Amino acid sequence: MTEIVEQQADSTPVILPIHTSCKDCIFADYDHENETQIGCEFNNRTEAYAKLDCLVEAEDEEKEFFVVKALIGMFVGHSGRAS
Repeated sequence: MTEIVEQQADSTPVILPIHTSCKDCIFADYDHENETQIGCEFNNRTEAYAKLDCLVEAEDEEKEFFVVKALIGMFVGHSGRAS
């Protein structure tokens, strides 16, 4: 698999453009008490991506979520449209 994470000079990882954020996907399974993603409801893809070493834990001001280091065609946002 092509590496798409680079390190900045200060060792901060930077995710390059080819990735899929699970943050707003309707399949993202969250622990809503802590706003932390705990899995994927689409065929339990979390385990598969973890085994392939292409799953990155990420966070922003709102919640913690996964980023897959690949283009994922099954992402569906809350609007119901695939992107």
